[in-house]
Amino acid sequence: MRRSLPGRLGWVLLVAVSFGSLAVHGESGPDFPGATWVKDPDYYTGRRLDSIDYEVEYIVIHATVGNTAEGAVAEFTNRDDKSTHYIVANGKGPLYRDGQVIQMVREADTAWSIGIWPAKSTGAHRGPIHHFNSISIELAGRPNEKGWCTERMYESAARLVRFLADEYGIPLSRDRILGHDEVARTSVPITTGKMDPCGSDPRQCTFDWDHFMSLVKQSPSTTPHAVSSLPSTPAPSVAPAATPSPAPPHSGSVGGTPQFLWPIILGTITVALLLLALFGFGGI
Repeated sequence: MRRSLPGRLGWVLLVAVSFGSLAVHGESGPDFPGATWVKDPDYYTGRRLDSIDYEVEYIVIHATVGNTAEGAVAEFTNRDDKSTHYIVANGKGPLYRDGQVIQMVREADTAWSIGIWPAKSTGAHRGPIHHFNSISIELAGRPNEKGWCTERMYESAARLVRFLADEYGIPLSRDRILGHDEVARTSVPITTGKMDPCGSDPRQCTFDWDHFMSLVKQSPSTTPHAVSSLPSTPAPSVAPAATPSPAPPHSGSVGGTPQFLWPIILGTITVALLLLALFGFGGI
C-alpha cells in the first residue's frame, strides 16, 4: 500500500531525529547508573597536566546558586569557563524530577568547577585539592534559602557519592568529601566568593553535612571490594605564581542556540537527507 507524502515524510523525520539525538545522548551512557547524560562541551580530556597523571582523590559538593537544574544545564553548556561532572536536580523545572542525577562530563575527564590548579602548576590559584584530582557534584538550588536541598536531593547525592567513593577508593570522611567553600580556603591565594554549598555565611550553613554524611555511609556499597584507606594529602608548599596555565577550550553558543543542541540539529538534517537520497519518496 502506497503511503501519502506526509506519512512518508513523517517516518523520515522520526528516524532522522532518533539518530540525530544519539550525537549527544547516545555515546556510551553515563558513568553513574540511572543518570541522564547531557554533554558539556567544556572540559579537559583526561587528568594529565604537565606530564603528571592525577588520580581522583576528592569529591567536591557545590550549589548551583540558581533556582533549577534546567538553568544550570543551560549555563554550563553555554559557558566556556565552567563545567561540572554531575548535577542533582531539585524538581523545580519542567524537565528533571526532584533528586534526578544529570552527568555532563565523564569521570575520566577534568571539569572546570573548582577554580584551583595543582600546587606544582603555574595556575593563578593553586592547592592540594584541584580540578584534576576531584569530581564535582552541583546541587540545584539557592543555598541561602531554607530547605533548598530537598530530602530526595540528599539521598540521590549520597548514593552518587558512595558510588564514586567505592569506585575510586575514597574514604567516607569529611577530609575527602568537602564543600566548595572548604576547598576554596585551601588554595594559595585563597579563592574568594566560593561559598557553596553553605551560602554566603558558613556559620549559618543551610546544608546539613551531618545528615548527608550519615546517608552516604548508609548507602549500600556498589563494589565488591572494601573502600581503601587512601592517606590524606598534605598541602604542599606553593611557590609564587608564574604564567597562568592554559585556559579550557572555548565553545559557548552559536547564533543564540545552546551548543549541545547543534549535534542534534545537524545530525537530524544529515540523516533526513541520506534517507531521502537512498529511498526517495516513491520507495518508502
